[in-house]
Amino acid sequence: MKEMDIERDIIINSYYVIDYFNQNGESITNLKLQKLMYFMEGLYMVLTDEDYLFEQEFFAWNLGPVCKELYDYYKECGNENIELTEEKRKKIINFPNINKVFVEVLFKVFSGWSAYELVELTHEQGSPWYHIKNNIEEESNQIVSKKETKIWLREKIKVEK
Repeated sequence: MKEMDIERDIIINSYYVIDYFNQNGESITNLKLQKLMYFMEGLYMVLTDEDYLFEQEFFAWNLGPVCKELYDYYKECGNENIELTEEKRKKIINFPNINKVFVEVLFKVFSGWSAYELVELTHEQGSPWYHIKNNIEEESNQIVSKKETKIWLREKIKVEK
């Protein structure tokens, strides 16, 4: 797979996730989006055996893994459903097919899950977030390891390497 065949920016990917979920009757808040993007990257890493999807990192915050850039981008939405503007929709017209596939997988796995059910999943004993949570404050600069996320999810969904 060539590097140009995939979109690695989490903001652009979030546009497609929001649009796809909204088009299929699911609302997306900032909290739910954070967890969906974390799991999207995890599913991508497990199913492709790659080391990352997004250029950005996730940090160990109180409610689970958070990408600061993504959080800041959508924080004005609060707990409300995020809806895309036409300008943002235009940015995903040529969204790469490989990314679309992983959004579809994400939807199949997590449609119907609430933001707090996703938070609970990230908080499970043995998760990468769980390993570092005991030593963090509400916001943390401690990175949730992509490698550990991949290992944890591979075991969780029983995908052979």
